[in-house]
Parts: sequence; structure tokens; C-alpha cells
Amino acid sequence: MAPEVVFKRLEPKDIDDVMIVERRSFPPEVQQSKRELLNTIGYPKSIGMLAYVDGKPVAYGVGAPLEVYPCPGIDKHYGQGYTFYLESIAVVPEERGKGIGSALFKKIIELAKEQGYKRLTGHAYRDGWQLARRFGARRLFKSEEFYLDGSDAIYYEIWLT
Repeated sequence: MAPEVVFKRLEPKDIDDVMIVERRSFPPEVQQSKRELLNTIGYPKSIGMLAYVDGKPVAYGVGAPLEVYPCPGIDKHYGQGYTFYLESIAVVPEERGKGIGSALFKKIIELAKEQGYKRLTGHAYRDGWQLARRFGARRLFKSEEFYLDGSDAIYYEIWLT
């Protein structure tokens, strides 16, 4: 029998668990810092979720209103106040392919709708883009060398209404 996945809303006190997932999910050159993630978690209307298996953190997702991010030129909806930007979603390697990322993404979408967001956007590596597509994401454009490791990103949107 597969272990149960437990999801909880992300709070600042959970940052050490987030950092465990961050370090295990991404190479050092693209990992976000504790400070960056705490800043996101602390914004009003931010949304964050953590997933645990057997009491161990295995995944997280976090984001905030699009306007929190200094990128007004890339999105025509910037400044409208109804777009949630999914800053990061990560699943530790040994738990990938088990549906945890999909369940986490679904919960974040549900919370975004509950908080009144009409749209969700994000930048994603190839795997993240494939995940977003399962929820109806539409590719808006490719950001070349977006990530610190020089990788490209797909900028996508999902309408929540």
C-alpha cells in the first residue's frame, strides 16, 4: 500500500522543510534562497503548499500576485490584480511520477480560485510545462536563458474562470 500524502498550507515557520525540498529538487545554481522564498510566503495573497510522505517534506509550491514580481513588460495583464504567479513548484526526485506534483498543482489552483484570482501564470522548465498543460495551460512565449543555469523557460497561463 502506498504511503499517504499529506498536504498543508505553507507558513513562514515551514521554511526549513521548503529548503529541504528545494535543495533536493534543483541543482545549486538555480536554487532559490531561504530569504527569497520567505519574501514570497510573506506577501499578502501569496499561496503556498507543502506535501509530506511519512512525515518528510517531498514537495512544495509557492507564488504570489503577479504584481509582486518586477516584470510589467512581459504580461499584458500586469497591474490588473487578478493574476497569480506560480513562482516555484518542486517534487523531490524519488517522489516524481507518483501524482504528487499534479495533486499539489490542483490544490494551488483551487486556493487561487478561492482567493479570487482569475488567472494563473508561471515560468517552467520542460517538466513543469508538461504538468501545467495537464491543467489547461496555454503557452504564451519562450524566455530564452531565463534560469540561472542558462536554461530556457516557457511562460504560460491558465484561466481559472
